[in-house]
Amino acid sequence: MKRIVLVHAISNGGMSIKHITSYIKWMRFLGFKFVSLDQMATMDTNGKYLSLVVDDAYRCVKTNLMPILQQYAIPCTLFVPPGLLGLKANDKKLLEHACYKNEDMMSVEDLYEWSKNGFEVGFHTNEHIDLSVTDISVQTDDFIQGISKLRELGYNPDKFAYPFGRLPKDYVGYEKLLLSNGIKYAYTLWPGDANIHNSLLINRICLGDYTPLWWNVLKSIGLVDRRLQRKCELAQRPECVICK
Repeated sequence: MKRIVLVHAISNGGMSIKHITSYIKWMRFLGFKFVSLDQMATMDTNGKYLSLVVDDAYRCVKTNLMPILQQYAIPCTLFVPPGLLGLKANDKKLLEHACYKNEDMMSVEDLYEWSKNGFEVGFHTNEHIDLSVTDISVQTDDFIQGISKLRELGYNPDKFAYPFGRLPKDYVGYEKLLLSNGIKYAYTLWPGDANIHNSLLINRICLGDYTPLWWNVLKSIGLVDRRLQRKCELAQRPECVICK
């Protein structure tokens, strides 16, 4: 079993420190090993493996989550929208792009500290745009601006996460954009094992910010995949309501 689980903010606005700590302990108790996304890609399905990933680059990820990851020696990939780095909580641009209220974004210095401590940086569009409703020209400009900013900062990511889990209107065109810019893996929000049948449509499970611990555990071990899949629009694989 190979599963990728997503969290966002680790604060009063999202999942609590106590919750994520208890979650880690429970998943280890159930026999799961936390591995990096690169390790996940090479693992067979005989064991129990989890990859923990984070979207959006809220500052609380560095201040609250990173110490927990270090304490339990858990690898993690952070998917970053570089055009939003350094913005303060409730900035107009953050609210326009459906980012969490009352959460500062990481600064460039925060991002460097994250990677300096051995954690990976992935790409999450430049400004956290909804690819399912924006024109391909806007998507292309956003992508090029974002990947260029990350490269200027010294990062050359080969992993991408679709904001909200929603696929582009012109998926074929966007796939070409991903591949031509060195993206090897791209991640949706769709309940299921992370078996790589298509490396640009890899399943992730979104842990709910306000859902009980037991429910996040059930999501992670796959007991409610079918129920959760029925709550997602199969054709588009958009944002799963399980994140609510």
